Amino acid sequence: MLLIIGDSHKQHLSWLTQLDGGALYDCCNMAIACISSGRTTPRSYQGAAQKLGVGAEVVRSGIEALVELFLQSHKGALSDIDFTDSVAALGFGGDAAAALLAAFNKHQVELRRLLSELRLDVPHYADLEWRHDVTVASRMLRHQVEPTTLLRLQTAQRGERLPSITLQTDPVNLLHLTRSLEMALEEVKTPHCRRIMRHIK
Repeated sequence: MLLIIGDSHKQHLSWLTQLDGGALYDCCNMAIACISSGRTTPRSYQGAAQKLGVGAEVVRSGIEALVELFLQSHKGALSDIDFTDSVAALGFGGDAAAALLAAFNKHQVELRRLLSELRLDVPHYADLEWRHDVTVASRMLRHQVEPTTLLRLQTAQRGERLPSITLQTDPVNLLHLTRSLEMALEEVKTPHCRRIMRHIK
C-alpha cells in the first residue's frame, strides 16, 4: 500500500530529496522532536538552514512535511517495503530512502506512544437496559394506548464506568433511531470509511 499525502507536503518534501543521507537523518530527528514536544524553536530552524544553505522557512516547511510523512506512515501501519516504495514515489532513493526508513523504524515505539496520548478518549458503550411501559388509561382518557420505552445507557471511559444515563422515547423515535444506527453501521463497511478508519487508528 502506497502512502497518499497532500500536494503541498509533496512540494515541501521535494528539496529534502537533494540532501545526503546524514543531513536527511538529522532533519528526521528534528521532525520526531517536533512531534514529541509539539513545537520547535525558530533557532533550531535557523541553525539547520545555515548548515544546509537554505532559508529557515524552507526548513520549517520540510520538517512539517516530514512530520506528516511519519505520522501518516505510522497510522497506516506501513511495512518496510511499503514505506520504501512510498518515499521512492516521492523522489527519495538510495541513501535518502534508507535514512528515512532508519529514522522511521528507530522511532516506531516513540510514535506509537505519542499517538496514543494524542488520541481522543471519549466515552464508549458498555451496556444498555430497556423496559417497555404502556399507559392504557388515565383520568381524562379511559381508553388510550400510549407506549413508551425507558433506556438506561451505561458508558465507560479509560476502563471505568461512568454514571448511567436514563432516556425515554416513543416507538416512532425509537424506530427512527434504530434505522439511523443501522445506516451508520452499513456506512462503516464502505471502502471510503474503512480508508478513513485505517488512518485514524
